Amino acid sequence: MAKAVKTPKTNAMRELESAGISYVLHTYEDDGDESVGLGVAISEQLGEEPGQGFKTLVCVTPSNDYVVCCIPVADELDLKSAARAAGEKSLVMMHVKDLLAATGYVRGGCSPVGMKKRYRTLIDETCVLWDTIFISGGKRGYQLELAPDDLIAFCGATVAAITRGLSDAAGRIEARAHFAKESAPQTPPHPKLLRREMTLTTWARRTTPRVGRSAGLMTILTIVSRVTGFIRTWAMAAAIGMSLLSSSYQVANNLPNML
Repeated sequence: MAKAVKTPKTNAMRELESAGISYVLHTYEDDGDESVGLGVAISEQLGEEPGQGFKTLVCVTPSNDYVVCCIPVADELDLKSAARAAGEKSLVMMHVKDLLAATGYVRGGCSPVGMKKRYRTLIDETCVLWDTIFISGGKRGYQLELAPDDLIAFCGATVAAITRGLSDAAGRIEARAHFAKESAPQTPPHPKLLRREMTLTTWARRTTPRVGRSAGLMTILTIVSRVTGFIRTWAMAAAIGMSLLSSSYQVANNLPNML
């Protein structure tokens, strides 16, 4: 009886298992291609939905520290946005020849999990639109499918908008939102958008009653002021003993001003 062939585990797989994070391993045929668009080709081969597959890029800061960026395979990294999210003045892409020494991975097999060291990690905000996303398994031919929340927590990652082509990203968000309405369970909205919506809703609920009470109080006080002013005018006329005609004149003169 032939023995079952064991799949060699990568650092990424071992670290996820040690952390108790579940994942699904997907394999694809690696032909050694390193051309532009490799990530898109892999996603198509595995039948992933557009935007669900994420590639891992490594950037260098002015002080020669490293920042790991995970973005959808079809998108381009916005270095300025990534620098802001990382709290750096600027970022530049790491040269491919330095990738192995810095991370332990090669191009086409670079994973945000299991690098030689833990680096600051940024993940594009569109990751939260999916129940699961695909990342490199740490070896060419390996892809790992896992929940984005698990990846964010494991890496201590910052979720931010770090890609170019905002119109394309917006299109994916709109399409995904429409899909979520038609299916269950629904994909939760982006935490930032949810917090903003909750903040505005809470502010409106707290402010509206106060505005209504203030407006009502102002109306009542205005009416009281007008009535007391009218009474005061008649009292003054009676006190100084003016004629009916003079009093009527004063009242006629002051009444429009009081109203």
